[in-house]
Amino acid sequence: MKDWAEKLGIDTAYAFWKLTELNEQTAYRLWKDAEYIPRHKVMWRLYEVFGWQPGQYLYAQPEGKQQPEDKQQQQLEPEQQQKSPAKQQQGKKVKAKSI
Repeated sequence: MKDWAEKLGIDTAYAFWKLTELNEQTAYRLWKDAEYIPRHKVMWRLYEVFGWQPGQYLYAQPEGKQQPEDKQQQQLEPEQQQKSPAKQQQGKKVKAKSI
């Protein structure tokens, strides 16, 4: 999460925590532990705040390989151009559906 948040100008775990309004321990763990997989409620909050879909920040990769920088940028660009879903809905509840 740290890499994603830094691209949006969030430069500290504290700022990430305050912006997301997640539990403090959860926010700091997301910031520090790249292998941590958040629970559904946390993923939903990340979607509300940033418009991030789980498939954008959760991915598998072979040991020792990093995702190419252009792939990371490609995934981030649409969110930078759009308003967050929370701002678009302006207080409307949206129900999540599982496939």
